[in-house]
Amino acid sequence: MRDFSYLRANSIDAARQAAALPGAMLLAGGTTLVDLAKCGVAEPDTVVDITHLK
Repeated sequence: MRDFSYLRANSIDAARQAAALPGAMLLAGGTTLVDLAKCGVAEPDTVVDITHLK
């Protein structure tokens, strides 16, 4: 698994902006993204955590 940046979005607008970055992927509570990154299937540059947004 390669290194990536982690960003916890504090608003929907911030999440939308971060998701527009090249290589960004959303994390919404599940571990699937992390599992895919470990196997090299997903290679995010930035993981944007949106689990707490409502």
